[in-house]
Amino acid sequence: MASAASQRIQYFVRSISEDIKLYQQLLTLLQQQKALYLKFDGEALNTNVQQQTPILNKLSRSSNERSQCM
Repeated sequence: MASAASQRIQYFVRSISEDIKLYQQLLTLLQQQKALYLKFDGEALNTNVQQQTPILNKLSRSSNERSQCM
């Protein structure tokens, strides 16, 4: 029983660590997005949003998995 609980805790901590890396990537993209809005560069904005989408999807999945883990 303690082993399963220990494994869940380890997974929980690892997933948070991975999410932090994803949030750092997302921050960079959001900062770029702000600059692109100010330049009115629609094509580059579209590319930027396409780069954000898989990161946001991964963050959503991992948060759902952590919620189910609890």
